[in-house]
Amino acid sequence: MAMSSLDPRTGGTCVNFIAKKFCSYVVGYVHLFLWIGAFFILVFKPSSVPNMVKNADTATTVFVGFLVLFLIFISVLLLLGLYKDRRLFVKAYCIAVVVYLVLLALRIIVYIFVQPQTISFFSLMLSFLMNLFFFFVVRSYYLITYCNGSNQLLVNQPKV
Repeated sequence: MAMSSLDPRTGGTCVNFIAKKFCSYVVGYVHLFLWIGAFFILVFKPSSVPNMVKNADTATTVFVGFLVLFLIFISVLLLLGLYKDRRLFVKAYCIAVVVYLVLLALRIIVYIFVQPQTISFFSLMLSFLMNLFFFFVVRSYYLITYCNGSNQLLVNQPKV
């Protein structure tokens, strides 16, 4: 049997179920609340942060803080894009999450070779899979809403 396409525009996939605007709202709010919680934990209770940040210097903690603030901004950008129906904001969220997923995958690969602890590895994998699912939900909504043939602008198209 051939594997069905992951493009929700072709129809017949389960992605059409999660490609609704409501699911993207849920993803945006869950992402926003998780990153706000991570920021408050980093600022107000740094003893509960993993050893990688806790034993590191101040520069690493500041970098992680700015990264979390950037991800909060990206989540707000997604919600604004959904409420105001701005295609560019949703696309910016998708690009930022892909970059974050690549960095997280590199962190997992490095973590396997440097610190093979099972508990932190499973939390990293859970975070990676959750962000990957969030990306696919928002991507499928973006493709169905903004990338259908009827929604594309016909600029410099040859006349038949």
